[in-house]
Amino acid sequence: MLSGIRNEFIKRYNLSDTPSLGLNGALGIEIIYIGGRTFVYVAGQTDDAITAFELLYDGSLNSIETIIDDSNLELNGASHFASISIGTSKYLYVNSSNSDSITAFRVESDGSLTFVEQTVDDGTGALELNGTEGRMAIGTSAG
Repeated sequence: MLSGIRNEFIKRYNLSDTPSLGLNGALGIEIIYIGGRTFVYVAGQTDDAITAFELLYDGSLNSIETIIDDSNLELNGASHFASISIGTSKYLYVNSSNSDSITAFRVESDGSLTFVEQTVDDGTGALELNGTEGRMAIGTSAG
């Protein structure tokens, strides 16, 4: 052990899945900072859901909301996130392997998510989102 460095983890908080949390098959995690607050987003791949939490100072997670796949929102197989800030707004993107989609949300100042847009593979080969599951990244350019 290096001098002054701890080599152990200290458990601060434990969270178990419930039907309303949508954490079954938790895969992707994204952390977004807004106005001194820390928000944590988890993709529940098996539950086809996105769950938003606020990370509190004691290490606990305060549940904000869970968004679940339905006939209007294609989140079947939600797996990974990417986020970006544009001006003063923050956006969260999630890919869903079974829905063959990428969904965009605006992150509000309280950590809640507002649906913006969804792109779904239409099967023509133009988008190639079939089975999208891996990590995502967002590139920007000035022009």
